[in-house]
Amino acid sequence: MERQHLVDFDISDPGLKEIDELFADADAISRKNDVVTNRQRLIIAVCGVLVTLFFMNYGEGKSNLLLSSSCFILIIVVYLILKFYNNRNRHMKHLQYRVLAESLRAQFFLSYVGIDEKVVDMLPYVIEHDIPLIKEKLSGLPETNSHDVKYCWKFCQNESKYHKDSKKDYDGTFRIIYNYFIRMALTVTILSYFAAFIFDLYLVVASPVGIDLNRVYFYIKLVMGVMTMVTLLMDGLFGKMSLDTKVEYHDRMMDLYEKRSPKILYNITNNEEKAKELFIELIREFLFETSAKYVYQKQNQLEFVLI
Repeated sequence: MERQHLVDFDISDPGLKEIDELFADADAISRKNDVVTNRQRLIIAVCGVLVTLFFMNYGEGKSNLLLSSSCFILIIVVYLILKFYNNRNRHMKHLQYRVLAESLRAQFFLSYVGIDEKVVDMLPYVIEHDIPLIKEKLSGLPETNSHDVKYCWKFCQNESKYHKDSKKDYDGTFRIIYNYFIRMALTVTILSYFAAFIFDLYLVVASPVGIDLNRVYFYIKLVMGVMTMVTLLMDGLFGKMSLDTKVEYHDRMMDLYEKRSPKILYNITNNEEKAKELFIELIREFLFETSAKYVYQKQNQLEFVLI
């Protein structure tokens, strides 16, 4: 996976360069484990849908052995994925190295600005308690020799752009896809129940003959089941962290930078010490939000869900 760096130019300070390299390593490990977890989440969601579909059709035809054996094989596949997942703990590795990367990001810009405060001394307790790796890595960082206060503003620009782009993705493409399938499933399900009601009413009033009732009921039940499985698939793919929660998080962070950035920018040219004080406060807020996101995402473990 391609390594990403905190700045797009060569860093002359050896200490800053080492922090940047550590960030690139932690970021790459985090993203790699996130990709693997999402791939496993997709496979499990699809398996859950297929098992539900096979069970719904069990007993309806002559392929019961094929359906039951398919269910058994899919459940074994999911079991093996979850066993591998639990052994490797990909999701927690993604979160832990994400927190490490963000902590290194904060330390890089503090050091670049020339602030003596250390991120290791600002860590929220939940991070110290849950991820000892963070404190260990941050305690061994090299000394730096840089005093460029304008990088307070650079940090604000980078973070603001990241949250705007992320919100656009979650509030745009992902939400359109999610809402389209959920609304489609709800509409078709309601129409299916209405069709079932009308059909049963017709049977009572007209008492028709020559209709294969089992086949009609089978198709109505199939449509209802497929729509339920669409909902199940969407929930399986997006996990417990809903789109609304993700959008609210990015909104909150955008608001933070919009309020703090002008004050920092003003003091960069008028009062550098005040700009540094404001930047330290901003870093504390950044670390707190990083820890809050970590705590929430911990709940988003892989699960196998059936109707």
